[in-house]
Amino acid sequence: ETRDMGTVTPDFRSFTKVGFEGRLSVVSEREVHHGGVHRYLVQFSSGELSVADGVGFVFSSRLPCSKNIQRIVSIFVNQRGRICMRIFADIVRASACVKPLELGDWVELTMDLDEHVASFSIWPRGAAGWPSTGGHPTSTAVFPYGQRLSKVNQAGHKSAKLNVGHLACVVKNVGVTITVAS
Repeated sequence: ETRDMGTVTPDFRSFTKVGFEGRLSVVSEREVHHGGVHRYLVQFSSGELSVADGVGFVFSSRLPCSKNIQRIVSIFVNQRGRICMRIFADIVRASACVKPLELGDWVELTMDLDEHVASFSIWPRGAAGWPSTGGHPTSTAVFPYGQRLSKVNQAGHKSAKLNVGHLACVVKNVGVTITVAS
């Protein structure tokens, strides 16, 4: 399905959007995770970023995720560095943030599906193109999403399981390439 929106390298580590200009494309991993701690490293490696671009985690036991972005529950960092939750049609902005994403930055996302905590760290691109192994992230934000999202489940909305899901990246502009290193 990803191939309909763009081109994918043979190892499925890089995706370049080539179609659906101006529409949001959701690119996800091919595995759904149940519980545990999961770490991802994603880079917007080329193209022109839009404010809608981001890296996050969709709470769903199914792949692919819904094409209608208003039918998903997720937590993500947008291009401006703001940590947000999408709860179906609503966007909830957290007070937590990281520095705005720039081309070449690496976004590290750690999802603890047992403790319901998401951590976002931004690593600068090193001389070899990868984050420096001896360095430190430029900025980090930790967001305990459990209480926020469990209130939604109790408020009569369609419920979301908070211990199951998958990595997802949102790309708007044609020509943007994302690289997944994890």
